[in-house]
Amino acid sequence: MTDINKKSDFQVSTRSAEETYRLGKNFVSSLRKGDVVALYGELGSGKTVFVQGACAGLGITREVTSPSFVIMHEYTGDINVYHFDFYRINSELEIETLSIDDYFYEDRISFIEWPEIAETLLPGSTFKIFFKRLIKKNKIIEGGRIINISVPENRRINGI
Repeated sequence: MTDINKKSDFQVSTRSAEETYRLGKNFVSSLRKGDVVALYGELGSGKTVFVQGACAGLGITREVTSPSFVIMHEYTGDINVYHFDFYRINSELEIETLSIDDYFYEDRISFIEWPEIAETLLPGSTFKIFFKRLIKKNKIIEGGRIINISVPENRRINGI
């Protein structure tokens, strides 16, 4: 299982949902068709807001929402996006029966919220992004996030 506290290639702090959105929008300049981005973090940590920004950066004009109840949303833009949410998935076998891994090798970018259950199914070239709420003196700082980005080998991040 991936450790949310592991050393990452990049660490970014955001102070608001708008900054997290902009980070997602800028991040997509580093992606290409077929990439998979796994998003780790507790409820309300900014994963969906990041995907909203990423989709805007890919020319998607449709509203982007969390696919918690349907498992996946597909969005059409300059590069199409699959947005998965595995929060309600109970086992890796459930994911295998849905043939989700088939989506990872198409000409789209896949974003996966709550990927922990699917760790062994993720391609080795997966970008892993860890979201943590910013806490100071035992109080959650509204909108504050610490975001750690782990970059696959032989890849770079632009614009962050």
